[in-house]
Amino acid sequence: MYPAEILQLERNAPRRSRVTRALLPVLTWFVPAVIALTLLSRAPAHTSEVASEYIQRAPFDAAGYLALATAGDASSKPTPEQLAAINVALHLAPVDPAVLDAATRLRLTAGDVTGAFVALQTLLDAARGGDIDPFAALDERVGEWAWDELVDLALTKRWHGLGRYVEHLCGRDNRSGQARSLRLLLAVAGSQHLPPSAFLCVERLLLQQSQIETAYQVRLLAATHQAQRVDYIFNGDFELPLSGSAFDWTIQPGGEFREGFAAQVTPYASADGRHNALAVRFTGRPVRGAVATQMLALPPGRYQLSYKAIEENFPANLAPAWILTCLGGDENQLSAALTEPIAVSRWVRRSFDLRISKQCVGQRLALEPPTRLAKLEGLRGTVIVDDVTISRIP
Repeated sequence: MYPAEILQLERNAPRRSRVTRALLPVLTWFVPAVIALTLLSRAPAHTSEVASEYIQRAPFDAAGYLALATAGDASSKPTPEQLAAINVALHLAPVDPAVLDAATRLRLTAGDVTGAFVALQTLLDAARGGDIDPFAALDERVGEWAWDELVDLALTKRWHGLGRYVEHLCGRDNRSGQARSLRLLLAVAGSQHLPPSAFLCVERLLLQQSQIETAYQVRLLAATHQAQRVDYIFNGDFELPLSGSAFDWTIQPGGEFREGFAAQVTPYASADGRHNALAVRFTGRPVRGAVATQMLALPPGRYQLSYKAIEENFPANLAPAWILTCLGGDENQLSAALTEPIAVSRWVRRSFDLRISKQCVGQRLALEPPTRLAKLEGLRGTVIVDDVTISRIP
């Protein structure tokens, strides 16, 4: 056939529409991927012979290549054939979690940290809501060279998945007694945003390990990370949502019959607008538990605690009061209260002096009835509390 005849045939050939030309590459790869995802649950046994036969029968099914790639000892360095097989499986099913998980594991074992990181990034999104843990492959390498290298690479790339991995690693530390999540959290927090839940997990882990001062530093880091004010008492004006941290308020909602009180943070009107405050109504029933608590980490020294309150219908000297004890102790560290009325209002301001010794590592601040007898007999009245502060005395 002469060139002129070839040119004439090309002119007479039916032209594909723009839509057809655009969809053809997508269909070429999407259809095999769908088939692979459908048949993946019926993957053949993990033997290279059976996998090879399966690939001959279904060359566009990722299941066969996945089986071939994962055949053999998982702890041994993968062969070139296994790595080639997982690459084909990724090409056929690029968002299948099982394929991505296998690619992450194989590449880590082979020392291909960059390739493992690429697969892990896709796996984190693909495995969302599924049965595959995207970080299980990393768990197997904790403490090894490959793990250190991949984490360093993720930090360099400022990978968005590090926040989730800090939480995952924190749960692992909780079971193993290690503290790798703390070191990773400190490294990540210096360069990118972390979810509050990551800070909370590490804080609680440290508290379980009795590392109170370190846990408090994590709490301070979380507050500064979220551009929140940091004082000896956190959220003393009750304006911020409760964070769930032990160094924030834990407020028991109570039950009018069972606990003898009902408590909530609620807005109230004042001369300079509406503000939040802690409102508690005591019903006359025996009081069970503290109304509000917060863990503190005051260093040794002298301090003054103050707050303002509106108290209604309580007997003299029986209004609820703040009690500050050392963790593990029950002796109130606060002095007798100094009470001052606030002009042109129903508020009073109460202040207490306190001294923290070197032995008092970690403290607990609690709002409760002033005496054990008052707890047993119950109180009847309402109190509104606001602007709880602690300041250091030089």
